[in-house]
Amino acid sequence: MKNNYNVERISRKGEAYQWDGTNNGQVLGFLARHEMIGEMYREGQHIMIYREQKYFDTLDRGMWLVEGEDKLLRIYDNETYQLMYRPISDEPERLRAFAREILDYDRGGDELRDVGKKYGLLVAHYPKTPCGDDCVCADYYACSSWDDGGVTCYRLAESLKEVV
Repeated sequence: MKNNYNVERISRKGEAYQWDGTNNGQVLGFLARHEMIGEMYREGQHIMIYREQKYFDTLDRGMWLVEGEDKLLRIYDNETYQLMYRPISDEPERLRAFAREILDYDRGGDELRDVGKKYGLLVAHYPKTPCGDDCVCADYYACSSWDDGGVTCYRLAESLKEVV
């Protein structure tokens, strides 16, 4: 059955096959091990999957059959499979990129700023002048606030800065 990866727990990947049209034996054998029958149709473009003599699902070329650690069979399109089973090694950078984008989007919002400060993702600075044309604080403070040092600017922590 096709899983809704937005709501379901992502099971760690066990055995997995992408059906490319040349590995029919592998895919049909994999289905058989899960007590399912696969039947080719439409000139080999689709596999109808039956379980307990009832229609279960359809597998199209390019889709993945994945057995999770829980021994359940899942069917994913290629895009979803690539998203869900990406190497974990790039996850910290993806989380940093996500945090950068969210915090850059609404650094002036009180709730988001407070959460960023709480977790050390935003650091307070007290500049005497705007930091440039795209200074996010320049729009929030009057010119007189800069002169008397009353500006608090929140910048991304070093750990979130992009490595160039």
